[in-house]
Amino acid sequence: MKKYIKKSLTLCITAILMLSFIMTAYAQTNKPSDDNEIKMYKTANSVRIYASPRSALVSSIELDLTKVNSSTLKLYSEINCHVEMEKIYMSVSLQKLEDNSWKSITTEDFEWLKTDYPNTALTIASASYKVGSLSAGEYRIRSSFSVSELNGSGHESRTSTSSGLSFP
Repeated sequence: MKKYIKKSLTLCITAILMLSFIMTAYAQTNKPSDDNEIKMYKTANSVRIYASPRSALVSSIELDLTKVNSSTLKLYSEINCHVEMEKIYMSVSLQKLEDNSWKSITTEDFEWLKTDYPNTALTIASASYKVGSLSAGEYRIRSSFSVSELNGSGHESRTSTSSGLSFP
């Protein structure tokens, strides 16, 4: 009987020790949508996206794709930063859905430097342009941003993309 109790007690202690080494782990993905709060608005004539990244430098991003007339779309892109920047770079593309993949139709690049705005805090930048003579189809706006902090201590890059807009 003592042998049975001793054996049972040993098994119980072994089981308790083994279970005490089990730890719970949580996984986190690094998808862009996981670190952004994104709000998308769509009407028959426009698609708009507001993104609020959880980052040290970028406060918000806004994209807007609007029908101007039966052959023209207007693209608008804006970035707001928490702190003053040395440089803000923006690349704004109009893309069209062709053969189940998005193809760039046009891309415009913009750059703002603190040296060009010595008396203004460089914390916001926006750009817009129109693209005409477009054929019917599904279009979207895609913008890439790069910001460099004034004191040189930080740098961030972001890309945001709207959903598609049927045109015309």
